[in-house]
Amino acid sequence: MPTPSINQLAALAHQATGHHVRWHLDGPKGEWDGTRISIRHGMSLAQTRCTLAHEIAHAQHHDPCSHDDRAEHRADRRSAHLLITPMAYAQAEKNFDGDINRI
Repeated sequence: MPTPSINQLAALAHQATGHHVRWHLDGPKGEWDGTRISIRHGMSLAQTRCTLAHEIAHAQHHDPCSHDDRAEHRADRRSAHLLITPMAYAQAEKNFDGDINRI
């Protein structure tokens, strides 16, 4: 299964929030304000995809807007599952000898 495109992730964000993704300049890479997702314009494609997936996870779990380590960890795990299947990750681990920086 290929990884989701920005458009597919934006559609998922719309489904989760009922709003289109906003784009902002400067500031944090991404924000979930309890209603909408906002993503910083100008990041690399990989950064944008990862940030959008992370904010989608917050929206899907109706996380509070304040920083909560438990919610952040859950959003990291959930966004990883949105971006890569466990089987594809296992193959990447094999290909790069488990080197997380190269994966």
